Amino acid sequence: MDRAVIVLLQSSVSLLMFYAAYYFLLRKETFFVANRFYLLISVIISLVIPWLNISLSINS
Repeated sequence: MDRAVIVLLQSSVSLLMFYAAYYFLLRKETFFVANRFYLLISVIISLVIPWLNISLSINS
């Protein structure tokens, strides 16, 4: 249950960021096919992002 809540939160945050980018950059564009493609891809990517395991190691 705990993992499901984290996945939902991460997906929601990434979807919010994609929507903010759409709102500020693409909402007045008249290329509707490109806008539709961006919106569909952003939904798919925001669902995939929480399942990616990215680890950073810092060597000092």
